[in-house]
Amino acid sequence: MLSDRERKLLRILWNLNQLEWVKIDFALICRLTGWTENEVNLQIDRLIEEKYVERDEGDHFIRVIEAWDRTQSKEWKSWNYR
Repeated sequence: MLSDRERKLLRILWNLNQLEWVKIDFALICRLTGWTENEVNLQIDRLIEEKYVERDEGDHFIRVIEAWDRTQSKEWKSWNYR
């Protein structure tokens, strides 16, 4: 399950980039989240570990693989179909 910070960053990345490879605009992401560049990098690394986003080899481009928290979508689906 994603933390609130990870979920917030994932939503921002999805709304900015969707499924496209894009150059990371740290100034914009820092402004939207209110975090430092180091905090953003830490959360991106966690999202990479959980397989929600991926980076290119040079760490300059990023792409969202999955835009929703997997555990929440399962809970929502089970609740929705009762």
